[in-house]
Amino acid sequence: MRRLSTALAAILLLGSASAVRAASGDEAFPRPYAIHPQIRFWTRVYTEVDTSGGFVHDAEHLDVVYEAIRLPDGLSGRAFQDRVDERKTYYRRILNDLADGKREGLSDDEQRVLQLWPTGASPETLRGAADSVRFQLGQADRFREGIERSGRWEAHIARTLEEHGVPRELAALPHVESSYNPQAYSHAGAAGLWQFMRSTGKRFMHVDDVVDERFDPWRSSEAAARFLAENRRITGTWPLAVTSYNHGAGGMKRAAQALGTQDIGVIVRRYKSPSFGFASRNFYTSFLAALDVSREPERYFGAIRRSAPEEPETLVLARSHSVGSLQRTLSVDLDTLREYNLALRTPFWIGRRYAPAGYALRLPPDGARAAGEALASAPAEPTAEIRTVTRTRTYRVKKGDTIAGIARRFDVSERTLVQANHLDPRRLRAGEVLRVPQRAVETEVAVERPPAAAPTPPVAALTQPAAAPTPPRSNELASLPPATESVAPEAPAPAVVEEVPPAPRRKPPAEVARAETKDAAQPAPELERANPARYRVDAKGYVSVQPDETIGHYARWLGVPTSRLLALNGLKKPRVPIGKRLKLDFSKTPSAAFEQRRLTFHQDVQREFFDVYRVAGTEQVVLRKGDTLWGLSRGGVPVWLLHHYNPDLDLAALRPGVRVTVPRLSPKASDAPALPQGA
Repeated sequence: MRRLSTALAAILLLGSASAVRAASGDEAFPRPYAIHPQIRFWTRVYTEVDTSGGFVHDAEHLDVVYEAIRLPDGLSGRAFQDRVDERKTYYRRILNDLADGKREGLSDDEQRVLQLWPTGASPETLRGAADSVRFQLGQADRFREGIERSGRWEAHIARTLEEHGVPRELAALPHVESSYNPQAYSHAGAAGLWQFMRSTGKRFMHVDDVVDERFDPWRSSEAAARFLAENRRITGTWPLAVTSYNHGAGGMKRAAQALGTQDIGVIVRRYKSPSFGFASRNFYTSFLAALDVSREPERYFGAIRRSAPEEPETLVLARSHSVGSLQRTLSVDLDTLREYNLALRTPFWIGRRYAPAGYALRLPPDGARAAGEALASAPAEPTAEIRTVTRTRTYRVKKGDTIAGIARRFDVSERTLVQANHLDPRRLRAGEVLRVPQRAVETEVAVERPPAAAPTPPVAALTQPAAAPTPPRSNELASLPPATESVAPEAPAPAVVEEVPPAPRRKPPAEVARAETKDAAQPAPELERANPARYRVDAKGYVSVQPDETIGHYARWLGVPTSRLLALNGLKKPRVPIGKRLKLDFSKTPSAAFEQRRLTFHQDVQREFFDVYRVAGTEQVVLRKGDTLWGLSRGGVPVWLLHHYNPDLDLAALRPGVRVTVPRLSPKASDAPALPQGA
């Protein structure tokens, strides 16, 4: 009776909403009755609970919500996950007890859980429900922020969608993808307002190490319109085209062919494929919920002040320019230049690369004509020059290694090895990765010729002190820019050929299963460059330890003694686990400079690794007793790469039975060391 009355109320509510939708003309996006529970669920996710909590629910039947969790602010990621796991375990236990026939002396929670399922639910149904308990993070705060931000680009997006024959309703899609944050970057490497993967973005935009238009709200919106229109041509309907945004057009075409229908309700309910998981199955319904909420945000959030519309002017650069050149010539402050040109990436802002000729520089309104005249009359500054660049190898220290032995092996002096890595000769740790200078080569680079009275460099152009690297471990790097791209004033980072000796094979885990990509018809995309958001300092001066980092690194980047950081955090030993929060001392170095040095370190580590290896696919490994994070990484897979592919796992505290996604690596060149497979 309870579920019947709820269903009737939902029908009435959706019926009134349907009248509004019919009047607005979005019949292109049907809402079959079978998907109404999903739409209601995602509406709750977007409006009822913020990111400090969420819903414990059934993964298959989204109208079965066991509990809305609201946790206190300030919990660490580990503490938050522990609380969530505790509640999931609690409901699994209840469901298993009910499946075993418990019907007498039920607690209030047991009675409530039983009533969420149809009368007479079989033991098999309840036991299956115990295996399907899931947690969904709330999004109310992010959605409201997205509504506020969206005012800046709504007019451009609506106009762009119409120009490409795409329904205006799809302007709600960035609420699902990024909460309208143009700098959003996912663990999987999707970037920008529309969350394009690098491989897809390259089909529609300029994407490389210096210019990545996925982060440009205007350019990426044009690309999204073209991509959505293409998906519609391939799949035949807008519901399938929207789902293709997550699952791939080829995958959705196969789903329709397998079931003999294009009905999204049938496909969501009946299509089975290892790659058609929870996210793909719910993508269309989450879009519909976002569309409803974005149409009536005041109903859910109260009064909202949207950002003012923004229409910058565009100036196409006739030749390449450094950040210093643009600041001098245009007399524009760095923050304004950054705000309008999110497509320009870190190498440009720190003065290592030029904005290339042909780049569409965005400027505040009414500034393009004067800027164009100023740049046209400015003297040319980049010139070609032959420079000598030292190439290096990297070597992972093994137990029993000495500095003298490593130096002999690679035919370098001990002094060179110590200086290149800022080593303490008395402390050489197994697992540490050393940079070994090998040989000097000549290469052509672009060099800026500064004027006689050189201006003060921008704050962003910080020089990173050399840091002793530790084993490469993460995964957000992708294809690197061609060697012919221009490099700005400083010498480029050295090209690296990495040598990581293969570790002895270990006995394979009990269960290894090949994981499918989003769309089985497409290869797994390359990984993205290190995500700056991961390496930022929080408002209280804390950082979370990332793979490859030590307190020694922090001390060098900050210019303070290691003992100062140990005392500040009440530690006796400098070794700290991944994920631990540490308080830092910024008395010698500003936080912005620290962040840049930290980011550059990780970019260098990841660049070196992907100069040599590529990700050929992934495997699902079920851990056995005795398996460790370090054991997984011994197969040649860096810990940082494991961390990227398993963002929701605490890799420092793995347990038997846990599934870990392990990337399979293959050498890019014939002289790269081979890697054992199946860690």
